[in-house]
Amino acid sequence: MAEGTIKKGVSAIVYDHNGSYYFLIMHNFAHQGWELLKGDLKEGEQEEIAVARVIFDKAGVPKFNVLRKVDIGKAFLDPDTKSGLSVHLVEASMNIPVNINKDLYDSYLWTTKDSVRTKLKFDNDKEVFEAVLKELKVK
Repeated sequence: MAEGTIKKGVSAIVYDHNGSYYFLIMHNFAHQGWELLKGDLKEGEQEEIAVARVIFDKAGVPKFNVLRKVDIGKAFLDPDTKSGLSVHLVEASMNIPVNINKDLYDSYLWTTKDSVRTKLKFDNDKEVFEAVLKELKVK
């Protein structure tokens, strides 16, 4: 990759609407903080396929439904990976076991929007999350 080139990536906002909204966040031990699921888009890969791959490979969630890409009005850039991220809403059941990739994460949490707001480490994740709450019309 040439210097200054931005890789394309995907971010998956995984949630369960079980009376209330619960969101899946991951604890990245290398970054020592909570984050949203995200990963690189491989050359020639469609975004929806990349989202599914990231969810399965990183979070180990076996059953989910990629609902749609969220138009959040601006491109988000992950400062660590220099990746431009497209954001996708994904519905899953928090009753199905999560089998996280232990090379990346040491923990996961299904939690409420208020808890997500306080736990996310990175500003870009916080901005993405707030945009998704507006999209879902969660107050």
